[in-house]
Amino acid sequence: MEVIMKMVQNKSTGPTGWRGCLSGRPIIRVLRKIFVFLILLISISGFKVFGQGVGISEVTITPDPSSILELRSVQRGLLIPRMTTAQRLTITSPAAGLTVYDTDTRSFWYFDGIWKTVPASLAGAPNQLLGMDATGTANEFKTLWGTGNQIFVNHAPGSITLSLPQNIHTGADVTFNSLILSSLIPNAGVYTDNTSRLTTTPPNSGIIGYWTRTGSVLSPANEGDYITTTGNIFTTG
Repeated sequence: MEVIMKMVQNKSTGPTGWRGCLSGRPIIRVLRKIFVFLILLISISGFKVFGQGVGISEVTITPDPSSILELRSVQRGLLIPRMTTAQRLTITSPAAGLTVYDTDTRSFWYFDGIWKTVPASLAGAPNQLLGMDATGTANEFKTLWGTGNQIFVNHAPGSITLSLPQNIHTGADVTFNSLILSSLIPNAGVYTDNTSRLTTTPPNSGIIGYWTRTGSVLSPANEGDYITTTGNIFTTG
């Protein structure tokens, strides 16, 4: 690394010059300090101090004017503090934005009034979805499961498809082993109303099975059909 600094040297204006000001051991001490300072400059090359910010790199760089600290490298990365969950939670009065790496959860955490996980740092299993935990304070991965003969889950690169055993769109021919509608009255006839909904209330007009109803008069739905029965037909009035 390299440190760029400004140095100001106060020159002696006395008539004796250097020989008059320093002699013998004082000169050796001054030379020793200069030598140590030069060694320090060589040992920390690549480190620049500017008025607008600090840049750290293996090579000479100029920090961006908008940054207080710029790190630039193609060989090494930034290693932030690593600690356990218990150690993280014992940090006294953490500042907003404080970031650490939790070695227990193997994820990055930052403080924003409460500790929150950086979602991208979490490691889930294949075909899992990322969501919030039960307390709403952290992210966690959730596995999307299907159900037998109800919901099928198909995973593909970049997509998750949910499907049913059969199509139930408006144009589909749907087959059920049984169908229970709670809005129908048990042991009552099933009809369709004017909006094609099932009902147990006979309509006031229109075709009811093989019958046509007009007011209180029932007649065969198809004109000319006969009515036959092995029993009697009763009527009142």
